[in-house]
Amino acid sequence: MKRIKPHIKRIEQQYGVRQQEYAYQMRLQEGHCLICNERPRNRVHGRTGLMVDHDHKTQEWRGLLCAGCNSALGHAKDDIRALLAMAAYLWRHSNGIPTTSRYTLFAQADILLEYLDSIDFDVTVLRGRQPRAA
Repeated sequence: MKRIKPHIKRIEQQYGVRQQEYAYQMRLQEGHCLICNERPRNRVHGRTGLMVDHDHKTQEWRGLLCAGCNSALGHAKDDIRALLAMAAYLWRHSNGIPTTSRYTLFAQADILLEYLDSIDFDVTVLRGRQPRAA
């Protein structure tokens, strides 16, 4: 019988993700982070690999991410509006447009959410609600 690595055992205990599920997801993702599409080369908690991303409200796992992307979601508290405001902030500054108010960024985030909704992007999933019926 194959020895289960300690971090895989912890993942199973903490998130209910069995070793086979982790390995299957890793193969599906071809070892790449679902967000940045990079293969992690840094050592995380003494190992190299992808981290289990999970919903902090439901504890359900969503996929495998690199440490940077997983931390970014955690710091943003899984808030799509905050993440869009961060994107607006970076875009404004990369285009030489200073940001003077956080309200401007959140207004732009709201506009982005409305736009995504208008093109039938399933925003309800991002907001944590069930997708609407077709």
